[in-house]
Amino acid sequence: MKRDTACLQGVSPVQSFRVTIKLIAASSKRKYFYSDIGPYFLSMSSNVPKAPRPPRPIATPCVQVCAVDGASGLCLGCWRTLPEIAGWSGFTDAERAAIMAALPGRAAAAGG
Repeated sequence: MKRDTACLQGVSPVQSFRVTIKLIAASSKRKYFYSDIGPYFLSMSSNVPKAPRPPRPIATPCVQVCAVDGASGLCLGCWRTLPEIAGWSGFTDAERAAIMAALPGRAAAAGG
């Protein structure tokens, strides 16, 4: 299958080049085609990342009541400090578990 290139008359080779492609029948199981400059692969599956998995849910004590007590520096909804809230998604499961274990004590000490 060749295209009419009459519209390219007077165009320099730097601006345009001609590639002849040999198409493979659709029923073929080949995943490539040939041009006059070599084979081209239709699917580079080894270079294509797999579909991303949904993120793993992270347990959080957040109750959507965000008010930080100035004296203690604790959120009155979840009893975490601002650095704990800010770094929550970057903490390991063990670090989050340790913080969550300390929260009931913080709430009791604050009278909440």
